Amino acid sequence: MIKGVNKRIIEVNPKNEYFDRIILFVNPASKCSQQVLTAKADECISSVTTGVAFKSSAKKKVFKGISFLLSAVAGGSAALLLFGR
Repeated sequence: MIKGVNKRIIEVNPKNEYFDRIILFVNPASKCSQQVLTAKADECISSVTTGVAFKSSAKKKVFKGISFLLSAVAGGSAALLLFGR
């Protein structure tokens, strides 16, 4: 939710398969020129989007590993309950 109507924003349309657009809100105390703000926005966007594919695939691998381990523990527990005695 965006509050206020007197906000200065910079909208960026990155050439990225993950994001359609990125909206940056300019600090009201900033008295920079438009060129400086644009350059700083590009720096900020590139620092955020660098490595996005790696991070998402790494998270998926960790999630799959944890789910595999939990499935193995559940299967072992069920076998122990059914055939343990």
